[in-house]
Amino acid sequence: MSFEDERVAVEAKMAAEYSSTTVKYENIPFAQPVDTAWVSLTILSGGGNVDSIGSGTGRLERFSGVIQIDIYVPEDGGTKAARDIADLVHAIFDNKQFSSGSSGTITTRV
Repeated sequence: MSFEDERVAVEAKMAAEYSSTTVKYENIPFAQPVDTAWVSLTILSGGGNVDSIGSGTGRLERFSGVIQIDIYVPEDGGTKAARDIADLVHAIFDNKQFSSGSSGTITTRV
């Protein structure tokens, strides 16, 4: 498993399936919009477990983590725009499987 490939897989899935607003990715220069909604994607990698008996290439490793999407909308506009964006992002990552390079299969839950 490669944490860099994990990042590439998550960002590629977001870029391919989300086009409603500007997305801020980690450690990339970003001009924050003033009068429009935007989202920020953060990958919080967690701890790992070995979920098999034995060693070597047949070893099964599982890593937990969080894909965090922060939603920003203009002030005094209510919550509808943010909730609509949340529904779109939820559909992208709810109970999906995807990968990139040596990321292994990334399985998302709710």
